[in-house]
Amino acid sequence: MGLSYSYLVFMERAKFLDALQTVAAFAEDTGPDARTAVALCGRAITLPFAYSGSAALPDLDPVSYEAPIALDTPRHTHGFRTSLFFEEADEAVASYVEGWTRGVRSEWKRDPTNAAFQDWLPPRDDRGRAAIGYIYLTVWTDLSYDEDLEARDDYGPDLVLLQFTAATSDMSRLFEESAAVRRAFVSHAAGCGAVCGLLDRRNSDPGDAVVFWLDGREHQGTVVSRAWLPLDEIRRQVAAAAPDV
Repeated sequence: MGLSYSYLVFMERAKFLDALQTVAAFAEDTGPDARTAVALCGRAITLPFAYSGSAALPDLDPVSYEAPIALDTPRHTHGFRTSLFFEEADEAVASYVEGWTRGVRSEWKRDPTNAAFQDWLPPRDDRGRAAIGYIYLTVWTDLSYDEDLEARDDYGPDLVLLQFTAATSDMSRLFEESAAVRRAFVSHAAGCGAVCGLLDRRNSDPGDAVVFWLDGREHQGTVVSRAWLPLDEIRRQVAAAAPDV
């Protein structure tokens, strides 16, 4: 089984749509077919993300795909496919883009008549950033179930989550190694007033998580035992790891 790391950003429900707009600000917009209208608490916005469906948690029927999609459907998650821009000057991002480009060109040589391969090359913007994707974005507006579908009440009804999952093992390593990727998610957490942000390394050994944001400030890589912990337990482990002064 390959790696499948995720950046998790927890925030208050009232800030949720603003948080999605913060993500949209560094997402690739590929046109109308990849845009989705969503609604929460009576407010609607359009995002440059392709909708990939809803999932029940558990044993509920999926919600309608009709726009705008209501994100506050009880006991559901909503999935999107997105590509996010990261600074290509970053060594890890540059290496990832180079490897991806090399693979695309290799396929192109085997079938030079297929012009579609050109569309597989990572897009760049005028700020020196490359679009990395797909990154799978899961929207959690009901945290009464965790990712393993276990019922819980640790988070409370006012806390929601954006989960950004790498599509491949190479992308998971990029998530872990790239300072530019980390900076982008720190900026996102700061911009949306996040409560907590972690890099979830659950399917690695030892399957821990790295805290990069907590209670309004950046953290420099404090490791906790796992990502899906009560916030008070994350705070306790972060405090225990802090050096004595």
